[in-house]
Amino acid sequence: MAKKQTQAFDSDFTRDALEMSGKIGKSLTFHGLRHTAATALADAGCDTRDIMSITGHKTEAMVARYTQSADQKRRARSAIAKLEGVNSEQTTVKPDAANCKTAK
Repeated sequence: MAKKQTQAFDSDFTRDALEMSGKIGKSLTFHGLRHTAATALADAGCDTRDIMSITGHKTEAMVARYTQSADQKRRARSAIAKLEGVNSEQTTVKPDAANCKTAK
């Protein structure tokens, strides 16, 4: 229990010091920073275990909240790239009036 109180004091002290130096605003929280870091790591392509090792999350379920959105974005980009690749490989033939012959 004493360890938890020390950690809370340290984070309060650090937060106050950062606020007084003008480096963070009053609405910034360490939880918010952790959330932002996890989201940025997921968007960068880090896997669940990598994110857990940096953010300190204990379960993959908690990290999944951040990776699901990043996975969806990554899959959407991949799908669009595939679609664009298919469309660029297809050739569209436009009729040319000079080459058209009418049946007699």
